[in-house]
Amino acid sequence: MKSAIPKMIISVFFLFLSICTVFSQSNSLPFQEKHSPRYWVDTAFYKINDSITSVEVYYSIALTELSFNQGSGKYLASYTFSIKVTDSKNNLVQEDSTRRTVAIKSPQEATDKSRGAIDKLIFPLGPGTYTLYTSLKDNQTKTSSNDSLELVVPSFGNCIQTSSIQFATSISNTQTNKVFDKGGLSVVPNPSRRYRYHNSVLPFYFEVYNLLPPDSVNNEFQCEYAITDSTGDSLIVVPAQSIKKPGTSCIKMQTLDIRGLEAGKHLLSVTTTDPASGQSSTVQSYFWVDSSTPLRRTATRLPMTAADVKKYRDQIKYLAKPSELRIYDQLSPEGKERFILNFWRAKDPTPETSENEYMQDYFSRIDYANKHFKGKDGGMNSDMGRVFIIYGQPDDIERHIMEIGIKPYILWRYFTAGGQHVFVFVDRNQEEIYTLVHSTVPEEIKNQNWRSQELK
Repeated sequence: MKSAIPKMIISVFFLFLSICTVFSQSNSLPFQEKHSPRYWVDTAFYKINDSITSVEVYYSIALTELSFNQGSGKYLASYTFSIKVTDSKNNLVQEDSTRRTVAIKSPQEATDKSRGAIDKLIFPLGPGTYTLYTSLKDNQTKTSSNDSLELVVPSFGNCIQTSSIQFATSISNTQTNKVFDKGGLSVVPNPSRRYRYHNSVLPFYFEVYNLLPPDSVNNEFQCEYAITDSTGDSLIVVPAQSIKKPGTSCIKMQTLDIRGLEAGKHLLSVTTTDPASGQSSTVQSYFWVDSSTPLRRTATRLPMTAADVKKYRDQIKYLAKPSELRIYDQLSPEGKERFILNFWRAKDPTPETSENEYMQDYFSRIDYANKHFKGKDGGMNSDMGRVFIIYGQPDDIERHIMEIGIKPYILWRYFTAGGQHVFVFVDRNQEEIYTLVHSTVPEEIKNQNWRSQELK
C-alpha cells in the first residue's frame, strides 16, 4: 500500500513551528520473555505533575503458556506477575505483584494461541533512568521466568507535550474492567503491539499536556498522524485535524485504517500542535503487522431456519438494494440460500482464493457493532451500528459526554481523498443510546442547527 507521498511531507508542516519535543519510545519495547512461561511486556508514561510521572506496565500471557487444572466445573490456571524497579545506584524504588486466576470451560480453549490474559500495573516515578525487572510464575507448576530492561522515564515540562502511545486491542465506552478505565473509556492494551494482517483498524490512546488555556479565539489544537515503513517511506498520512481544547490537557483515542499494510515493522508518529503558542510535540512508536493467517472458508451450504433467514437478511440490508431485498423476501428457502451465496461471491475481491476478505471484514463490523453499541433493537440496528457497518471505523472520535447543561453527544469523522465527513450522534434520553442527528454525507440526515435543536 505504498504511496508516492514524499518522505519529507511529515516535516514540512512544522518548519514554521517551535518543535517542543520529539519523543521516541524505547526500541527495546515491547519485549517477549524467551523462556517458558513466556509473556509480553510494554510500558507507557503519563503526566501526574511537573516532577512525577505515572508509569504503566502492560503484560500479556497466552493461555498456551499456563497450566490448567479442573475444578468447580471449570479449568483453572493461576499465575503471579511481579515487577521491581531500581535506580541508577541499584536502590529499590518500586515493587509490586499481582496474582490472577484464569478460568476456561474446556481444555481445548487452552490451545488457542490467540487467547490470553492481559493486565497492567501502575506506579509513580520521577524522571530518570531505571532498571525494570519483571517475572512470571505459574502457580500450578511452580515454574517461573524473568527478565529486565532499561526504563527511561520522561519529564513533562511547561511546553506542549504528548504522552506515550498506548497501542490497544480495543477502545470502547463499555467499562467491563476498571483496571483499563481511562477518562471514561475502556482501553485494553496490546502489550505485543502485534496486529493481524487482516485487521482493519489500529486503535491507540495518548494524552496531550500544557496546551494554552482556551479562549474565544484560540480554542482548538491540532493532531496529525503518519505511518512509515522500515525504510522511511510514508504509507499513511492523516492531515492535521482541529480538536476543541477541553482545557490545558486532553485525552485522545484514535483509530487508523491499516488494511493493506504489508507484514512487518511500522513506525507510528503522532504530532500535536497548539497554534496559540506555536509549539508542537511529536511522539513515535513501533508496531508490527503479522503475516497473513488463514481465515475460515466460505460456507457452501447454509442452514435455513426462520431465524437464519432473518439473520441473513439483516446481514445484507445495509449493502443490498431495496429491489434485491424484495427479491430475497419472495424466494423459497433454497432460493434464499443461493441468493446469499451469490451475493457474497459477487463481492469477493479475490475469488481465486478460499477466503472472502470483504465478507469477513463486513461480518467483523457487525460483530463489533453488536458488542459495543447500545440500541433498542440491538447494536447493529442502532444508528451508530449502522454507520459503523457501512462506513467502517471512524478516523477520529470526539466525545462530549460529561458537559454541564447539554445532552451527551459524539462526533465521528472520516477522512477521505475528497476531504472530511462528519456524523453527529446525540444521547437524547441519556441512556447511552446515540441517535444520528446530522451528517455531511450527502445521502444521510441533515440538520445544520443540531447544536441548538438537539443539545438543550
